Amino acid sequence: METSFVECPRCLGKGHVDHEDIKRHKQELRWLPGTCAYCNGTGKVSKDLIDSVDVDKTYLTNDLSEEEKEKVLNNDLDATMRGIEKEIQSQQIIDHIKDLHFNHELNVDQISTFFTYENDENKEKLFDFIQRVIDSESNSNL
Repeated sequence: METSFVECPRCLGKGHVDHEDIKRHKQELRWLPGTCAYCNGTGKVSKDLIDSVDVDKTYLTNDLSEEEKEKVLNNDLDATMRGIEKEIQSQQIIDHIKDLHFNHELNVDQISTFFTYENDENKEKLFDFIQRVIDSESNSNL
């Protein structure tokens, strides 16, 4: 049986996810622009994949190992549970950042101390993420 391929619904055939795609899939604080993890940068996916794996699956990102990505694409139960756990943890972090900023009036630097050590190499990425959370909440309240 021949597998038919169609334009990737996540990246719209571009092979990479941009800010518009992220916004369209409502993943603003969960995905970053880059190679599309759904089509693996090819711009095409099988119809079978679309039928079996949700295009908006938050956990299916490029920071997964190839082995884990394969498990996600095959709807492995353990990978699905890890994805659910990661989504819950991500939402808890987002909610915690919002609480610290809007209810306790902490700034980005103060909030970052809750999540990093002094010399953490990812501190700049964390600052950016915290700022995006604050900005998204501020913009939604306009």
